[in-house]
Amino acid sequence: MKPVKMNGFVYYFEVFMTGNEPFILMSTTEHPSEGLSKIYFLRKYSMKYAMEDFVRYEANVKIRNTQQENEVR
Repeated sequence: MKPVKMNGFVYYFEVFMTGNEPFILMSTTEHPSEGLSKIYFLRKYSMKYAMEDFVRYEANVKIRNTQQENEVR
């Protein structure tokens, strides 16, 4: 996977083709199974949108996990 730096954090991405559908796999770690990852179909979304949305997605997941941890306490 290729690293890209956004907002001071390093994210990883890989672009794949299946049939005529290009898509991008975004991840917080070099190995997607170890961290947060999401797939975007590039026919529907631009690469820039996919990267910006993934950063928002990661922030939302962190907020949700923090709220759940606070509820457990």
